[in-house]
Amino acid sequence: MSGRKMLAESGSAALKQSHPPEWHADRLSEARGIVADVAHHPDTLVLLACRVICAHSLDPFERVEALGLIRILATSTPNASPSRVGGAS
Repeated sequence: MSGRKMLAESGSAALKQSHPPEWHADRLSEARGIVADVAHHPDTLVLLACRVICAHSLDPFERVEALGLIRILATSTPNASPSRVGGAS
């Protein structure tokens, strides 16, 4: 087995063990609620919610929309980094 595959499998196993099964669904639901009500949340929180959607949503259209919103907000938000989409830093 390659090192990359072993690392990916151990990472996903650790991710599954560190949180209950509903944790990811709850975070994704929370992120969707923030994006749905953009006007009432700070840009930094919306950016974080978009990153969660890009990382955890199974819907490719939803991920593309979140990525587009990241790009829009990154141009208007100081110190925003669109290059850090979809993963932990």
